[in-house]
Amino acid sequence: MSKIVDIFMPLEAHNEELRGHLARALGWSLDRVGAARILRRSLDARKGRRMGYRLRVQVAEGSERLSEVLRPLRMRWPAGVAIPRVVIVGSGPAGSWAALRLAEGGVAATILERGKQVQPRRRDLAELHRGHLNPESNYCFGEGGAGTYSDGKLYTRSKDRNGVAEILADLVKLGACQDIEFESRPHIGSNRLPRVLENLRAHLQAWGVRYQFECRFRGVRSERGIVRAVLTDAGEIPADIVVLAPGHSARDVYAWAANGLMALERKDFAVGVRIEHPQAVIVNQPPELPAE
Repeated sequence: MSKIVDIFMPLEAHNEELRGHLARALGWSLDRVGAARILRRSLDARKGRRMGYRLRVQVAEGSERLSEVLRPLRMRWPAGVAIPRVVIVGSGPAGSWAALRLAEGGVAATILERGKQVQPRRRDLAELHRGHLNPESNYCFGEGGAGTYSDGKLYTRSKDRNGVAEILADLVKLGACQDIEFESRPHIGSNRLPRVLENLRAHLQAWGVRYQFECRFRGVRSERGIVRAVLTDAGEIPADIVVLAPGHSARDVYAWAANGLMALERKDFAVGVRIEHPQAVIVNQPPELPAE
């Protein structure tokens, strides 16, 4: 049975010293420390303390194998049951991973995205900086959603690291740096994220997932309360199930949902503010501030 332990390693410590720190924290002899996996790493640079990393590490005893921290639930569509036609509205994180999990279960969905693919979208952003706005292809709309060209931070309000561990592992397989799996503030970077999204698209298409870019959602056609098709500005797409993952800026989708007497619920959202301070202010921050 593996154990999970929290340790502190000074900034100047080498990776080879990790086993020694683990042994001291667990009260084990050095040869008793087996395979280890870093689950979380955060830099502690508070004034008045020794600068270093606070680590949460999963460690096996001796020759034992590390047990899985997270055992993901895998869906498989039942054999002999008709596979539904699924249309997903939005290619942001929610829509893309809905398509990925469905594809892994044998259901190849269609993804509608009102914006463009990552590379043509980059050109529209360059035009935006020159004062020319494309209302359908900008920082809000396009492949990957609003975060593609902002800064590539992986942010969630959830404190359950295991709950997102599988998605972080997916991103690493698609080309993200492996340290996002344990950094306390995981960050892909907008320079790397477009390539990750292109890899994701190719992976999904290999599963049979279909993309329709520059295709705007207009509504749903139903018969006696049963979904029959999705309405777009390019025509109808037959559908049995519709997944709405439009992000926060597609106000027309929310207006359609409200007018269709769907149950809507308010949700808090975060607004980031960047403030520049003189270096002297940063250096003199109170030492009692928390690390997180």
